[in-house]
Amino acid sequence: MANLTSALEDVDSIEMPNETCNENCQESIVTFWIEGVAVPIIATFGILGNVVCVFVFNQKSVELKPSFSNILKCLSIFDSLFLIGVTLLYPLPILSPGFSVYEPYISPIILPLTQIALTGSVFSVLAVATERYFTICKPFTYNLGSLLDGFVYIMVIVIFSFLYNLARFFEYKTEVKVDMDPITNISYVHTSLGLTDLRKNPVYTTVCILLNTVVMGIFPILTLAILNYRILKKMKIANEVHNRIASNQRRDGAMTALLSGVVLVMVLCHTPKTIINAYESYQMLMLGSMKYHPLWGRIIIKLSHLLLTVSSAVNILIYSYKDMKFRYIVYNFIPQLLKKVTSPCCSNKTDLSNLELLEGTTTANV
Repeated sequence: MANLTSALEDVDSIEMPNETCNENCQESIVTFWIEGVAVPIIATFGILGNVVCVFVFNQKSVELKPSFSNILKCLSIFDSLFLIGVTLLYPLPILSPGFSVYEPYISPIILPLTQIALTGSVFSVLAVATERYFTICKPFTYNLGSLLDGFVYIMVIVIFSFLYNLARFFEYKTEVKVDMDPITNISYVHTSLGLTDLRKNPVYTTVCILLNTVVMGIFPILTLAILNYRILKKMKIANEVHNRIASNQRRDGAMTALLSGVVLVMVLCHTPKTIINAYESYQMLMLGSMKYHPLWGRIIIKLSHLLLTVSSAVNILIYSYKDMKFRYIVYNFIPQLLKKVTSPCCSNKTDLSNLELLEGTTTANV
């Protein structure tokens, strides 16, 4: 529920006169273990898990409304794209020093694309909650989920996510500097990631920070809390009225529990970044610029990268824990997938053995 990049991370803010060597060492250690170790492991698991989720939600046996299923598939796709972007931005430069040559060229594109995926992920969860709210609390009310099996929701999310982050494509640039060695007369080209004049503009920066604090932080948290509260309240009343719950009501109960798990994880994982946004907003409004870059703030940013990765990676665990049908399909799908992956190898070995046997028989006959 927050922007991926932060004013505390801007390249112009790296050199700080009050920073000690001890703080640099602490930040480097935290960065390595969080962004270099934990993030790639969780991201890899999350990408594979989201691929499985898309497959499961395509199955009729999962017994979900088409609109609900399609929005969950949209969420899984956005989460996968976000995890790929995070892997390219943070772990890869740490684990592969040679990647630093390409980083200044691809980061101005990867950063906004990753932010688009993050925005799409957040608002996909909002769409899931909205669809559940109308299905349970207002089943006879016309809504976007009734149109084209939820694809209207998806189109709105995709268009909004792109337009909302359009300006981010003009925030970063590749800076090229050529140095000449006076002794050998050999020129060296240095590339780095720099900020554009737009990103350096204090008015633009202030507006962006405030907007992100509201649009990607306060608004989603409050909306999800209200919708989830009303859904749970309605389900509680329905359970008290009906002594014997019908199968479709039990399914609604399972989906409500699933939604509650997704919402809880997302709110917890996005809260640190929202706090950083609020801190940045305070500095921009009260001081006119980012005058303070405390160590705790930079560490929270690293932690928020990990938590945002967790938020996009653990949905398959929530679905499996809360929904028996989903869990059953996954448990049957994974062995089948492993069998398909290993069967070509086994088939090649069998063919090779048959060929050797045939050659041996032919030699004996000769």
